[in-house]
Order: sequence, then C-alpha cells, then structure tokens
Amino acid sequence: MAIIRITFVKHSTPKPMKPDTIFYHHETINKIMAYIEANIFKKNELSIAALAEIANICPKHTARIFKGGTGQSLGNYIHRAKMETAKELLLSGVSVTETSQKLEYENLSAFTNEYRKFFGYPPSVEKNQSMDHYKQLKIKNMNLKERIINLNTISVIFVQSIGSYNSNAPERAWNTLWDFVEKKNLNVDKSGFFGVVHDDTEVTKATQCRYDACISSISTEIPNNIPVGKKELPGGKYAVFTHKGAYKTLGSTYDQIFGPWLAATKEHLDDRPVLEKYLNDPFDNKAEDLITEIYVPIV
Repeated sequence: MAIIRITFVKHSTPKPMKPDTIFYHHETINKIMAYIEANIFKKNELSIAALAEIANICPKHTARIFKGGTGQSLGNYIHRAKMETAKELLLSGVSVTETSQKLEYENLSAFTNEYRKFFGYPPSVEKNQSMDHYKQLKIKNMNLKERIINLNTISVIFVQSIGSYNSNAPERAWNTLWDFVEKKNLNVDKSGFFGVVHDDTEVTKATQCRYDACISSISTEIPNNIPVGKKELPGGKYAVFTHKGAYKTLGSTYDQIFGPWLAATKEHLDDRPVLEKYLNDPFDNKAEDLITEIYVPIV
C-alpha cells in the first residue's frame, strides 16, 4: 500500500515544461501519494492544506499539479485509495463495521453506500465471495512452509512502473534501473534485488497496479532529472515463503498464501506492501529454476 512513483499523462500546453520542472512535479506528487498511503486511516490528515504542506507547495496549486501529473483529481485518488484499502481489509477477514471504523466514516450506512457506489455491490458481499474463491484453492493446497522473521529497514534505489503485473511493466522498471546502474558503473555484487508489489489484483485494476524494482546496498547520488529514486523498504515482522519457478507462475503461490495459508494461520496481515526478493539471475538460470522469496507483512 505504499505509493512512491507514477507515470505522467500527456497534455497539450502552449509551452512544454522544462525537464527539471517535470521531475520536480514528479517528486512532489510522489510525496503526496506516499503521505496519503501512510495516513489513509486518518481522515483529518488528508486535507488539501495538509498535503500541500507535506509537498511544500501552495495549497491552491496542489490539486492542479496532482491532476496534471496523474490524470485524476486528488479527491478521486484519495477516494479510490480508501475503497481499495477497505476491500483489502474485508478480504482479509476484517468485519464491515470495523473496516468502516478504521477508515473513520461517520457511520456504517455512509461507508456501505460509498462502497456500493464504487464497486457496485455492498461490502458484506466480499467475505462470501472470498471464502468461495479460497475453498476451491484448498483442493490444491501446496502445503506452503513459512518462516517468520523480523526484517530490518532496507535502503534501496528504485524505479516504479504502473501497469498489469502480467505485462511488461515490471520489466520496464528493471530496464530503467539497470540502465542507471550501468551508466554509473555501480557495484551490485553485494546487493539484494527486490520487488515491491503494492496492489492486490483482486482489488486494483490491472492497469493501475504499481511495482517497484529495487536494489539495496547502493551508495550514490541520484540526479533530480531521472525517474530513479531512493527510499527504505519497511522493516518489521514478515512471513516469508519460497517460490521456485518462473515469475509468471508467482500468482499461484500468492493464491495459496492469501487463501489456505491465511485461513489457517493465527497471523494477521499488516498494511505494509508485499516484498519479493529475487535470489538468482533470470539471465543465468532457466525459468523453472528461479527462486523468489515472498515477504508477507504481518502484525
């Protein structure tokens, strides 16, 4: 659920913005999105004034800059983030009432009405739908074995892509990041290679799913005019699963984790994003021999 970088839509303007201006707005919007994610359960923290202060821009320009860069209004973005968060909570077993309270709705009726309007059905439907889906998965339970760890915060350089996880969007992010590494002649021998999977495809439209390609243990300056950034992967408690096989088959392991495993475990999901760690090189290994660790955040 963390939000860091976005793609920009094209607009016809009398004078195209300079590259430095474009990337200044890029970073401004990144700050706004990250702040919204971190404060999605705090309604009073999501005002225009609060967002403008975080981004260090004039309040009257905040909404305009955000829409100019993302193609959607700030209000619509916040509303979609709240609705997607609500659906994730419901699918993870949180009650409708508790979900409404967590998102600070005035009353249950207001939450139910907004949810119905956004998704086309009431929030009470989610639990039954998710249970029916996962009953089928139990038939082919892969008997996943998890290990519980406490992960330290990890500093990384990263590039984010937006698009379907089954498209070339993640590959685009890695290509951009590798171009930067090669141009800077950076040593990655002791680095870790991570993916940040921000969105649940059961909740978020495929074309809006966000993925971060990340490399750890890199100490370098990042120019302002490139789509590469620095951040920290959140530490904390994680359940770690090992997937062996092609990246395109990761979905089946995710289904087992968020189906049979989650239904049987006593652990509870946290709202940090899922992390993937890639343990071997796809260029040096066959697809069926690739090993990926999946870090699922838990309380």
